[in-house]
Amino acid sequence: MMRMKKMIAANKACTCFVGSVMGAMLGVAMAKMMINHCCCAEKMKCKAKKALKNMEGML
Repeated sequence: MMRMKKMIAANKACTCFVGSVMGAMLGVAMAKMMINHCCCAEKMKCKAKKALKNMEGML
């Protein structure tokens, strides 16, 4: 009886861990896709590059 409870607890922990990892990976993939396909992100990248060049020029 005790072995069965331990096995069920281990399976639940493994399932929860795998679910969390899959959710995190899906979230990262969705965020990356949104950033790559959003036109405003490209404008922000351009502005950030210009700001970095300006800062390098000042230093």
